Amino acid sequence: MVEDRSVAEQTHEIINLEHALADVEMKLPEKFLVMSILDKFPKSWENFGMTLKHQKGRLSLDDLMIAISIEEEHRNQTHKMPVEHQPRANLIVGKQRVNKINSNSKAINKGKTTKNKKPKANKPCWNCGQVGHWAKFCPNKKAKTGQLSTGCVGGSSSASTSGATEGYVSVQPELLTIYEPCDWLIDTGANVHVCADNSLFVSYQAITGKTVSMGNSSTAEVLGIGSVDLKFPSGRILSLKRVHHVPTIRRNIISGSVIVREGYELAFKFKKVVIQQFCKTVMFLMKNKDEALDKFILFKNEAETQTGKKLKRLRSDRGGEYESSKFTEYCQTFGIIHEETPPYSPSSNGVAERKNRTFKDMINSLLLTSGLPKYFVGEALNTTCHILNRVPLKHNTSTPFELWKGRKLSLKYFRMWGCLAKVLVPKHKRKKLGPKTVDAVFLGYVETSYALRFLVIKSEISGIEVNTIVEFRDAVFLEDVFPMK
Repeated sequence: MVEDRSVAEQTHEIINLEHALADVEMKLPEKFLVMSILDKFPKSWENFGMTLKHQKGRLSLDDLMIAISIEEEHRNQTHKMPVEHQPRANLIVGKQRVNKINSNSKAINKGKTTKNKKPKANKPCWNCGQVGHWAKFCPNKKAKTGQLSTGCVGGSSSASTSGATEGYVSVQPELLTIYEPCDWLIDTGANVHVCADNSLFVSYQAITGKTVSMGNSSTAEVLGIGSVDLKFPSGRILSLKRVHHVPTIRRNIISGSVIVREGYELAFKFKKVVIQQFCKTVMFLMKNKDEALDKFILFKNEAETQTGKKLKRLRSDRGGEYESSKFTEYCQTFGIIHEETPPYSPSSNGVAERKNRTFKDMINSLLLTSGLPKYFVGEALNTTCHILNRVPLKHNTSTPFELWKGRKLSLKYFRMWGCLAKVLVPKHKRKKLGPKTVDAVFLGYVETSYALRFLVIKSEISGIEVNTIVEFRDAVFLEDVFPMK
C-alpha cells in the first residue's frame, strides 16, 4: 500500500482480487487475507496495524474493514480540522517552564506551580475545552470506569438502539478532541437521529431508562426524544422526528435510513465520464459508484440505438466498480472487450484523465466567476459537458454534437453561467394582474428539451418559491450581473 491513497480503497482492491480468485475456485483463508492486509499497511499505519494484530479474539475481514474505515475517517477529520478546532492538550497551552532532562530521566519536571493560582481565562480545560477552570475541577469530569465521559465519545459516531457491534477506535486520544456542538453528520449505518444539544429541539419529552449503542461498543443514556428543525443554506427546513437527546455524543447524527424511509433522497454524487473515440464525452451523475454498471448499460443502449452499431471495446482504470463480477459478466455476455489500465498508471488512460482535468478546471472557473456555492458543482458539471460537446475537436473541424446527431447547431443560445435572468413565467402559472417574471440565476441547459434551468432568488408569484430550481424557456439575461457574487 502507498501513503498517498486511501487505505480503505486499497484494501477493497485486495479484497476484489480475492473475490476474483474465489471465482476460479482458489479460495484464500480469511485469516491469511486479514494478516496479508495488515502486513501491507503503509508506514504511518504500522502502529495501528500492530494494535489490531495483538488484540484479543479473532479478527474477521468485516471487523478489519470497520476498523480501517473508522481510523481513516478520524485521520481525515483531524487533518482537515481548522487550527482552533484541532486536538489540543492543557499541558501545551500558554507558556510553561520545563527543566532540562538527561537520557536517564524517567519523568519531566513541569516546573513550580502555585497551589492557589487561579486559572486564566485564555487557558481551556483539556476535558471539555471550555475556559475558566482546570480539568481537575471540570463539571464535565470523566465518569468512573465503565461509564461514559460527558466529553466526546470516541470511535464511530454511529448510533443504534439495537445490539452493539464490536468496533474499533483510533489509538489517538479522542478525549482531547474538540468539535463544534452544532455539527451534523449523515450516517447511513445509524437507525435513529441523535442530538447532543437540547436547545436545538422545537419539541421535547423527557424519558428515562433508554440507551443507544455506539460504534465503539459503548452505550449512552437517552435523556429525551423530540423534534429538530434543520435550516439549509437554500432556506428550506428539514424536520427530524423522534430525535434522541444524547448529551455525550460528540457529533449530531442524521440517520440516513430513517430519512430515506420518510421519502427523502440522499444525494452523495459521484461523476462518471464515458469517452467515445470520436464523439468524446458522455457524462452521468451517480449517488455512489455501485451505479456504474447501470449507467454503462444506459449508455450502451442509447449509443447502439442511435448509431446502429455495436459497442466492441471498453477501456477503464482498475476501479472497484469496473472489477465487480456483475460488470465482468455483462461484458462477457455481450462480447465487449474490457481493457484495463495497469495498476497505478493513469497515463495509460490519458484521454479520460485529461478530460477529468479539463472538467475540474472549467467547473472551478464557473463557480468562481458566478459566486455560486460549491454544492452547485453538479449543475456546473452538466453545463461544462454540454459546452465541450459543442466545441470543435482537435483532430476534426466538426463538433461532437455534429458527429452524434448528424446536423449543425447554432450556439446563439449560449449564456453566461450564473448570471442574472428575468424569467418569464407561463400564463397558466401566474395571475392576469401582477408580475410576470421572477429573478433567477442561470444554471444551465436541459438536454432533453429547449428549456433552461434557473435558481429562483426573488419571486412575487405564488407557487414559485425562492431557492427552488425551475425549468422555463423564455428569459432575458443580464450577462454582466452576477447576483450571487
